[in-house]
Amino acid sequence: MSKMNLRPMLRYTLRGSLKAISVFSLVMLLVSICIPLMFVLTPPARDQIHFSAFFMSAAIFSLVSGIVGIREDLRMGIQHGIGRRSSFLSQLIAGLCSSLLLGILGQLLLLLGQALWNGSETVFYTDLYQIVYLQDAEAVLSLGQHLEAALCTASLCLATQAGGMLISLLFYRLNKFWKLVLGIGAPIFFCIVLPSLLSALPSSSPLLQGLSAFGKWFGAAASSWILFFFGAALLALVLDWLLCRKAAITAAK
Repeated sequence: MSKMNLRPMLRYTLRGSLKAISVFSLVMLLVSICIPLMFVLTPPARDQIHFSAFFMSAAIFSLVSGIVGIREDLRMGIQHGIGRRSSFLSQLIAGLCSSLLLGILGQLLLLLGQALWNGSETVFYTDLYQIVYLQDAEAVLSLGQHLEAALCTASLCLATQAGGMLISLLFYRLNKFWKLVLGIGAPIFFCIVLPSLLSALPSSSPLLQGLSAFGKWFGAAASSWILFFFGAALLALVLDWLLCRKAAITAAK
């Protein structure tokens, strides 16, 4: 992998990521202003609404970015004489930079939203980190807590982007039959079969006890969240590389 091959592909990938994040940021800025304003102008029946829109929106944005970007960027790189390793590494670096940028952006929007709306009697602008790990949706974060919350967002975004890349590459490598099986079977399994199996197990089941222990570890500290999702991202990226390193990359159909 030569430096000369990596540099233009990385520049191309970063430019596309920055454009997408710019549009996403503008949309989230409008959402952060307009939706709380709607609640202020037309107060709901309940006393106060805790509003938080960025966290899961950023995760969905990263998932879609991973799905739509990986194969097209790999094809573009190969067409211009850039190897899969350089193209994939540029995707990895751009994904990491995008995730960190989204983490910082989320905290900036949180500060803006709290400055605009937290004096209101109707809306309180908050963040999932405050609700889960501080157990206080109205807490004022310190600098260290803002950094921790940003890393929570960044780890989730990197994991979802790597997962989106994995979905895209899986659907490329599989034949039509297995694409149908995966496309129909996976949602049925995770939404219907798995919950039914778990609900049928006795409370003393080792599986349920293990899940309970994992939930307690996951909810104990933000470091658990960060470690889990960075680990999930690493695993997904390894699988992504194994799927794309020898396959001929064509445009998505």
